Amino acid sequence: MHDRLIELCERDERHVEFLFEAVATLPAAANFLTAPRLELPYIGGLTFIAGHEPPELRHQVFRAPCAREEFRQQALDWAPSLPLRWKACEEPKNGDDVRMSLAGPFGRSSDCADWDDRHPVFHTHASGLIAYGHIPNQICNDRELSREFPPRALAGPCDGWMSWRSPEMLAQDQHMRAMCAATEAREA
Repeated sequence: MHDRLIELCERDERHVEFLFEAVATLPAAANFLTAPRLELPYIGGLTFIAGHEPPELRHQVFRAPCAREEFRQQALDWAPSLPLRWKACEEPKNGDDVRMSLAGPFGRSSDCADWDDRHPVFHTHASGLIAYGHIPNQICNDRELSREFPPRALAGPCDGWMSWRSPEMLAQDQHMRAMCAATEAREA
């Protein structure tokens, strides 16, 4: 299973490199001002300027389909394909099956963490969400979910969000909150 994941990730990395290199050859891409603004492949949402994207974007886009494959390998039989785009993460899955509502937050959390390899696996993330106070009642009050994913505190959830944050991201968040508080105190 691990070999298959490596094989798929290598294939996806070549595909992502091809996509970025192809748009960089567009005639308008040579000029930053006239270069087309394109939606990111796989994950969508953000746009980048053809031929002028920051290098970390390639890695982020490359990690998304790898995370989808990892999710497929670790998720349960009922789990859908991992949604990669924000809009897909927001859409309800399979009607009344509340378990499906865990896949969207997992995809969104993975995206918010820039598809970081340290992001908790699905089962750990789901147990953490159920233990977390900022989730919809339909999730935290569902007894079947609590049995399948026993509530366990998860290190790294972002306050008020259902997203995991790395220690570095949490430190950045704290720094930004402190800067905002200092600015508000000066303006008051």
